[in-house]
Amino acid sequence: MTKVLSLQVGHNVFDIVEVSPRISLSLLSLAYKEDKTLLQFGILCCERGQRPVVITEESGASYIDLMTARLVNDNYDKIEVIPQSSISYYNGCFSFVGKKEKAFIDKEVLIRNYGFGIIQ
Repeated sequence: MTKVLSLQVGHNVFDIVEVSPRISLSLLSLAYKEDKTLLQFGILCCERGQRPVVITEESGASYIDLMTARLVNDNYDKIEVIPQSSISYYNGCFSFVGKKEKAFIDKEVLIRNYGFGIIQ
């Protein structure tokens, strides 16, 4: 979500663009030694509920669980791929919204797992 605010100082008008924070696929690519172009955000539906993940292979055979910072090599059929634009940020929480599923992760969990560089 991008917000544009206009600030007027005298006769000059300045447009200030406020961009919501994003999760860095570049940092995840470096941390897990995966090709950034193959990484996709997704939502995993499992017995513990919905979890935000990053899919590392097109087949879905492995994914990064953002809650635990672990690379998992299981093939789950219930992973919904979502585009970056389906991830919103509000009040310290990232929301992953798919067609049927929703998952949430707190910004502090991401920072604890990956450091401050995970938030762009």
